Amino acid sequence: MFCLPTELQDAVCDHLAPSHLAALSRSCSQFYAVAQRHLYRHVHITPAFHNLSVVLTLATKPHIARHVRSFSLSLASQSSVFQAYYRHLASALSHMTELSFLHLFVDPSASWVLQRSRATHLLTFACSFPFDSHVSAFLATAPGLLELEVGPSSSPSSHNDDGGAHHHQHHSPTSIDVSPSLIPHLEQFRGSSHIASSLVPNRPVHTVHLTSGDLTDQIVSRLAESSNRVSILGATISSLPAPLLQLLSERLPDLMYLRITTTYNFSDAPDVTFYRNVSNALGALTQLQAFELSGMHWGSLKNNENEMRVWQSKPFNSEQIHQHHHHLGFEEEGSEQQQQLVLDDDSFDNNTVNNALDVDIYSELFVDY
Repeated sequence: MFCLPTELQDAVCDHLAPSHLAALSRSCSQFYAVAQRHLYRHVHITPAFHNLSVVLTLATKPHIARHVRSFSLSLASQSSVFQAYYRHLASALSHMTELSFLHLFVDPSASWVLQRSRATHLLTFACSFPFDSHVSAFLATAPGLLELEVGPSSSPSSHNDDGGAHHHQHHSPTSIDVSPSLIPHLEQFRGSSHIASSLVPNRPVHTVHLTSGDLTDQIVSRLAESSNRVSILGATISSLPAPLLQLLSERLPDLMYLRITTTYNFSDAPDVTFYRNVSNALGALTQLQAFELSGMHWGSLKNNENEMRVWQSKPFNSEQIHQHHHHLGFEEEGSEQQQQLVLDDDSFDNNTVNNALDVDIYSELFVDY
């Protein structure tokens, strides 16, 4: 019987949906191995897909697990699985030696499933596990990792790999000793401020999303020790934003996209002075392209490349631009200056204060990776 070359079989399988790949693997022994390789190349498991049993398949069939390049497992917080399932998961992970993408959002206390795994080719790792000894040992086998997300600190109680609960001394994230040689090529980090302060220095990190902890002066100083220029930052602060923005302009002057949430307890609603102080502080961040403060997007315009960018918390609508063009003596049509505008302090009226920017600016850069 005539046999297609392997590369042509691969080309055929590249265009097939998973259901068709499964049917093809059962239809002909000639296509079985190729179809299986494509069928398990990218695996996404969630209760909604009713495919939790795939973990058992990968645990018991190492020759299939070796084909997996990206693996994602998401169990809702209310989902309950037997401890045996996590033992199968640990076995499956140990067989997936060619992974480049791994997402594990499961019981945060089950980080022990990583114990037998090696991540030689891993580029992206996101998990609900805290940065504990299991995660640290796993990352030591992933020298090429570029993107990392870890969960908050662990609870005092967790489960061991024998399925029994045991109590241990709680370790805060800062108690984890991070070796200077760990994940030396890290570019993006998402996790607590404490872990960021240990991982970012001396690594080429350019994107940081702090999911817990306060962005303090000390943390900012640690982020500034990245061997790359930090250009994207998302964080929560407990202080007024203006002083923090001023510090960021001094320590992280290359920020281009910034999202800040403040938990500061205002005694009164923010007034015009508050917004003007924030605007002035933003002006010192000369590379900044987009800014969000507690869900409020800020817009900006500038007169020319040599002028400071002016920020405000309300969109620059066409009527405003027309009025300021007239005030500045711009022509109605044909002037390139109509596309750029510097607003003076009088622009920050009460309407500006009470209205948030109603359009997304570069919002895709703040989407969870």
